[in-house]
Amino acid sequence: MNMFSVFFKGGFMMIPIVLASILGLAIFFERYSILKTNKKASLSSMKYIRNFLDQKKIKEAYQFCISNPCSITNILKNALKNHQKSYQFIKDSIESTGKLEVARLEQNLNILYTIATVSPLMGFLGTVIGMLKAFQKIAALGSGVNASILAGGIWEALITTIAGLVVGIPLLIAYNYLVAKIDHFVLGLEENSIELIDLIEDYRN
Repeated sequence: MNMFSVFFKGGFMMIPIVLASILGLAIFFERYSILKTNKKASLSSMKYIRNFLDQKKIKEAYQFCISNPCSITNILKNALKNHQKSYQFIKDSIESTGKLEVARLEQNLNILYTIATVSPLMGFLGTVIGMLKAFQKIAALGSGVNASILAGGIWEALITTIAGLVVGIPLLIAYNYLVAKIDHFVLGLEENSIELIDLIEDYRN
């Protein structure tokens, strides 16, 4: 029995499960690509910004942030623009902008988590519906029912449960992987931001 015949035997609930898997994979690869690109750009930008600040070139550092948007430059842009204001103002500016960047990085992760948790439930629902159909068939056959008919109806009903778990488990792992990567990236952004606040303070002094 090939995959297509198994798919059709699973019933109509196989359609939302397959669509959910496609959407979940699309979100994962899109978030992974953005995170990887952003991390690479931020690490590269840090070297330039640190070099500008070491040379007391605050305006050049600000212009670099404008011309090269990524997480670290977006966070530091306002801090560099308002470098003459108080240390607390600069720190608060970085923290508030940092929260926005974290929200951008985590965009659509809630959808990925929802798909990962709902897919097995859709599978269970499909199994319940399939079991009802199987028992309806058995009731209609009356005394003519045999073990093969009962077993066939049950295994067809269980297809959606298997499909839901096959979709849900990897996507839940993918979600937790992205969350861990983002947390690690954000920690690095915080450390670099603190370092650059100190460099701005040195410039002011």
